[in-house]
Amino acid sequence: MAPPSNRPQMAINLIARGGRLVARPYEIEDYVSSWANVHGIFDLDCPPIHLWAVMNDCPAVTGGTVMTYSFDEKPEFQIVAKFWGVGGGSMAIGSFGTDVYVGENANLRLMHQRSVQYGQALQAQGDLGSRVVYKFSGTTPIVRSILEFDGSLWIAVCVSGPNYAIYQWDGATMVASTTGAGDAVSMGLWEDNLVVSFNNAGSNIIRLRSSGAGGAWSTVVPAAGSLLAARAPQTIKSYRGDLYIVDATTGIWRYNGVTLSSVHTVAGATMKALEVFNDKLFYAYDLAATCCIGEYDGTTATWTDVRKNLTTQYTYNRKIHGLCSFRGSLWAGVGSYLYSSSDGESSYYTARMVVSPGKGVAGTWIGSGSGSYVAGNDAVGPVLYGVW
Repeated sequence: MAPPSNRPQMAINLIARGGRLVARPYEIEDYVSSWANVHGIFDLDCPPIHLWAVMNDCPAVTGGTVMTYSFDEKPEFQIVAKFWGVGGGSMAIGSFGTDVYVGENANLRLMHQRSVQYGQALQAQGDLGSRVVYKFSGTTPIVRSILEFDGSLWIAVCVSGPNYAIYQWDGATMVASTTGAGDAVSMGLWEDNLVVSFNNAGSNIIRLRSSGAGGAWSTVVPAAGSLLAARAPQTIKSYRGDLYIVDATTGIWRYNGVTLSSVHTVAGATMKALEVFNDKLFYAYDLAATCCIGEYDGTTATWTDVRKNLTTQYTYNRKIHGLCSFRGSLWAGVGSYLYSSSDGESSYYTARMVVSPGKGVAGTWIGSGSGSYVAGNDAVGPVLYGVW
């Protein structure tokens, strides 16, 4: 006998769609963006729970798009904001409390998180999806990274030189916490410290800011070699008590609180991102015409450089642009077809996102169907390969 309709019941692995509960499908809806690349994907710690993505659009006009993904919406991909005159390589995103902020060129924008009815698509354009809360000054300022730390939102801004400033925002007042020479490109957290990495050869440092009322900045220099950090999100991670950073070429660096040093390299690779998932450290990189995900378990000196070759599974996957854990799986932003964009960043289109089968990163990922990459056709235009 069925329980009375007014009795509370528990729904496991179900999802509300079209006014009724249905089994949650293990699939992801297709979103294909022509002439674009996924610049970064983020699991922001604020409600409602979405996977956020920053993408390039139309490299010739350097458009930037902010998107969300949720199993609980239809369509599952929603365009939150779109800007012209900015590329995804010049955008940053982060959460502060229950709010989401986007850095777009010199502007810090507060995103309008709006819900739509099930079955409706949100097509926000420019200011309709956000408002400028602060505009940074200087010569061609660019917001590089945004991160919540110690009760404030921290913003890394680069100006011509290169020079940088790290700002602290409490929701009302913007204060420059530290400045200096160099291109501050990414931020992360480690042992109650804010960590900043740099992408210019003259710096060869990382900077740390401790938490608390007496928080102060310190500088760490590599014991040997030169650290040129990758200019991308998800490049700084804390794992088993140590700090890991990917550089702009072949290496992964580790800081144990005493020594900053190169700990692993993949010959010929271009490192792109790090993510901690299932108590392992995963690293994403491009190698020639392939994109791969490696794994380190933190217990031995063994690094498994090819835990998953995404190009072997789907031949259109030529470059990887982001790595993020979300709802029990590992997600990657991938693309193909090289286009050298006007802001100096390499763009790869068409853009898609693929997801691991739960914790089985080495298994068959969910993503687009068959297709192939045709060498030499890069200038012809985007080609769409199947659906998810």
